[in-house]
Amino acid sequence: MEQKIIQLINQYVNFLKQNPTNKDEVYKWEAIMHFQRHWQPEAENFGAMLENALKKRENLIQHYIPYSFIPNMRKYNDNVLKELLGILYDENIDLKTRFFKYKELSIKYMNEFNKKFKKDDKVQQDDNMLAFLLTMRYPDKYYLYTPAIYNWLTDYLEVAPQKKFYYKYEHYMLLGDKFLPFIQQNSELQSLAKAFIPKDFQFDSSRLLFQDMVYQLLMPEEVKFKNFEKLLKKKFSKEDIDYYLLFLKEIIDKHEIQYGDNRCNYTLTDTGIHFTIGQYYVWNMFKTKQKRFGAISSEPISTDYDKFEITEKEPYYNKFNTIPHFTTEQKSKIHQAIEFQLNRTKKSGYRKHNHETFEKYIFAMKKNNLNAPASQSKFNQKHPLNQILYGPPGTGKTYKSKQIAVEIIDGEAPANRMKLNERYDKLVNDGQIAFVSFHQSMNYEDFIEGIKPALNDNEQVIYKIEDGIFKQICSDAQANRQQNYVLIIDEINRANVSAVFGELISLIEPDKRKGKKEALNTILPYSKEKFSVPDNLYLIGTMNTADRSVEALDTALRRRFSFTELMPDAGIFKKLGEKDEIFTGIRKSDILKTINNRIELLLDRDHTIGHSYFIGVNTPEKLVKVFNDKILPLLQEYFYGDYAKIRMILGKYFVKKIKTEQVNFADFENIYDADYKEYIYRLSPVSNQNIEKAMQNLLIPNRFIK
Repeated sequence: MEQKIIQLINQYVNFLKQNPTNKDEVYKWEAIMHFQRHWQPEAENFGAMLENALKKRENLIQHYIPYSFIPNMRKYNDNVLKELLGILYDENIDLKTRFFKYKELSIKYMNEFNKKFKKDDKVQQDDNMLAFLLTMRYPDKYYLYTPAIYNWLTDYLEVAPQKKFYYKYEHYMLLGDKFLPFIQQNSELQSLAKAFIPKDFQFDSSRLLFQDMVYQLLMPEEVKFKNFEKLLKKKFSKEDIDYYLLFLKEIIDKHEIQYGDNRCNYTLTDTGIHFTIGQYYVWNMFKTKQKRFGAISSEPISTDYDKFEITEKEPYYNKFNTIPHFTTEQKSKIHQAIEFQLNRTKKSGYRKHNHETFEKYIFAMKKNNLNAPASQSKFNQKHPLNQILYGPPGTGKTYKSKQIAVEIIDGEAPANRMKLNERYDKLVNDGQIAFVSFHQSMNYEDFIEGIKPALNDNEQVIYKIEDGIFKQICSDAQANRQQNYVLIIDEINRANVSAVFGELISLIEPDKRKGKKEALNTILPYSKEKFSVPDNLYLIGTMNTADRSVEALDTALRRRFSFTELMPDAGIFKKLGEKDEIFTGIRKSDILKTINNRIELLLDRDHTIGHSYFIGVNTPEKLVKVFNDKILPLLQEYFYGDYAKIRMILGKYFVKKIKTEQVNFADFENIYDADYKEYIYRLSPVSNQNIEKAMQNLLIPNRFIK
């Protein structure tokens, strides 16, 4: 852990070197100073004093709702706030006791408030709110905190997070305490911090620096993008920003500019948003009404323009008071000037001021081939909302579903199998991917919602309405509209789909999803809640074509899903860089093709065997195991004990042929010719000693030892 701590602090030092004023985060120090100046615990009007002291709280409370408890209590009884803050700020009581006492009393007083004013507010005083209040009062002892920051930190440090109220904050403080000595002893960090910490701040800033470090460096890209979009919306109109970003994307695509190109600079300032090449503005948008847009060009394209006078070939800079809506000819002159700038520039002198999130945001748009900012075009057009992967067993349907799920959420999936599985597991833990296997007894109550028994505090059986996995992930997707969610339904054909989905079978259609023009909703039978399926939830089903329940697949399901067939791929081993040859001249790919050709002739292509049975099989011992444990049992199921056909497929080393002469019957008098078999067949698992001969016989029958 120490190495990770030092690494993060070094990254923070570099970050502050590039952002010496840290101007967007100084409000934390200013909020504390404002609180300290106005905190008067003996004030006659305690509630008014407290609200004034907390006036600079912007961005420090994760949700507005927890803070609304304070004005509610002012309205109910001003003394309540004095009592609660007196408990929370009493340093003679251990922190855990204070947290739980504060929460217990806040619930009690909230219920009294609701009763008096006939309301139904359910305001929770969470860890975030209590940590905020403590830090305002004792900034050199407590930490600013949000659940999101805590999760980012535990992910980075690779430690298991706590799950419950108070214990999460306690754990966060313990982790923060491990950083403090390194923060305090880093003279370069302390020097950089002095440049932006207000000079009259009288407390130890180490804990604030820790929170700022975690917030600035560990925030996931999607959260940074969301915050970046919020910032843009504050500064510009939606119409202006959409136009600006789309044309910037067009510039990047047209000139094949790569992420991290030192010739280019992306900045967001108090005056506007700017794209620069070398030392020159190229494409800009300003907050002023008189000059809203600016663009470089090889010849004037506006009545209001300036000429760069350094050389005769210098470009022009054009200003526009309205959205320019460039013509094809104007765009051509803009691109000519950009090409000229790119060709003569090695590195922009402004690169050190580059806005990293702005640059990444544009390239996220470019990578996903979006036609609008990420928040407006969050849906992955590469994959349908509802799809089913179908094919014989062992063709990699489950693995492919993981790959598609990661692509839907991230835009692309790692090619490396181990890294893909790691990313998939992370997204499952984060709740963006859920997995369920259907079976014959799966029902609506398990999948959507149902009444389930539970024990109350007195260990008496009570019945509660519980959400199923589908309703849960729909709720998560609805609450986080900027992210995609995926539900994988393995073996979707094994359940009675009409019974499992019930009335929701129509709601999963793409044009019936919430957010679409033809959106539908329904009232759920148990909870009586209005329910709809959001359009950022993807459904991926897998279906085994060798399973006879495929034939009974609901027509309604067939109509609402796209189907993708996955068949055995004998070339997969080469693609994966695996060893194909097990023995001299005997390859896995040939074994797979030979077996499947025979199965297709005797049964059909839906009962062939998949390539995944042979993935990772690189020794004779592993080959023996896969035949005995996987392939032989599968063929037994396919042919219902007709071992003669299994011998036709695998050869004599897998199925023994025994003449019936060796069998002595008790009585021959009543036997008919039709009843009498000349041969009987018995399975004979292969061993390490005869596997090579078995493979030779399988591939070229009757040529080798008889």
